[in-house]
Amino acid sequence: MKTVTLLFEKLSAASLGCYGSGFPTPGIDEFATTSDLFTSCFADRSCELLDEWVNSTNVTRINTLDEWENLDFEDLLRNDECQSQRLQFGSEIQPAEADGIVSKLLEVLASCDSPTAVILTAIEGGNYQEFQTENDSSSNDTSAKKTSADGFTVGEIEAHVPLIVKLPQQEFSRRRMELITTSKILELVSNLLESPEAYSSWRDQLVTGQIQYASEQERAVRTEHWLLIQSREAKADDRDSMFLFRKPEDVWEILNVVDQYPQVIDNYIETGQLTYPED
Repeated sequence: MKTVTLLFEKLSAASLGCYGSGFPTPGIDEFATTSDLFTSCFADRSCELLDEWVNSTNVTRINTLDEWENLDFEDLLRNDECQSQRLQFGSEIQPAEADGIVSKLLEVLASCDSPTAVILTAIEGGNYQEFQTENDSSSNDTSAKKTSADGFTVGEIEAHVPLIVKLPQQEFSRRRMELITTSKILELVSNLLESPEAYSSWRDQLVTGQIQYASEQERAVRTEHWLLIQSREAKADDRDSMFLFRKPEDVWEILNVVDQYPQVIDNYIETGQLTYPED
């Protein structure tokens, strides 16, 4: 099956209406209504295979607004010689422009005869605060604009990225709650190229468990209920370097509870599992 991947270098899930943003992104929101929306995908910048894929030559790169406005989606979709196409958008492309790109693609897909699966995702987040400031300068509610208290590069704003997958002729939305990292995107694309059934089997075998991901500065361990952040230079059992946050209550990682839950830290150091010992 033919696939088109829209890969944004910088796009936070929190900037999109379908992920709960207060500012609608109508093109992407419409796209999500007939797609699989993965609610808990986090950017893993330590994945060497993903880095190789991102930096490969087999990709159309769009770095400026003029480049994407002049992009011929119809020509790309008519190219039957390439079954997997990737459009990579530079960090200059903000959420409003990303929304316009998806709207343009939806128009082309509506008149396209070739069955095409579409993936929308990002290498990293991080543009949510700028988007909020630009569109909500009159708001008195500053709580929604907060990034992680210590500016973590693996915190919610920086690491939580969208992952939306649309199969041909799909007419409904599925929200997938499993925790995954962007390192899974290569598996996703491979299964989509094989068949819709292969992708569905891959998707339905995902489980909500413990994931690990990292930036150049930090590493994170995350479960449904906890997020542990450490410097990549620190030893895994270095308690003084640990920041622990409760999820999903503490959305923006404001309250470090590492001292309040020593049993969670003890169990993590002993077993590698970020959970209460009795669990």
